[in-house]
Amino acid sequence: MASAYELEIFNDKEHLKYEAWLGKDAIADLTYQFAGDRIVIMRTVVNESFREHGVATELIQYVLDDIRRSGRTTTVICPMVGEFIAAHPEYRDLVDSVHPGSGTTEVDEVSDFEDEATGDPEDDELSDVDEALR
Repeated sequence: MASAYELEIFNDKEHLKYEAWLGKDAIADLTYQFAGDRIVIMRTVVNESFREHGVATELIQYVLDDIRRSGRTTTVICPMVGEFIAAHPEYRDLVDSVHPGSGTTEVDEVSDFEDEATGDPEDDELSDVDEALR
């Protein structure tokens, strides 16, 4: 699906992020890290002025297509990417079977991210990222 805009998308390999540009402005990015042969998709951010116009969808699709071309698999931390993959089953084969990531969890199974031992919601989030990067 194309966005409402004519975007140029680049992989900024030095900063480990894909950026969507509209003219001279970067309006969205998707950050990632490497874990062995996997690409761990961390987060997707779209400038507030450009949300709800298909920018994230176009960016995510570009990134997943690029991952497919590379022959790698992905671990999904970003829930937006997880939702995209759930809605587009043709990308499910890219999700690593051993380390799918917390972003691929079904909505009914999502916890409130509260660590039972400490009550700190960020502890579980950090654990998810640490696990994904192993």
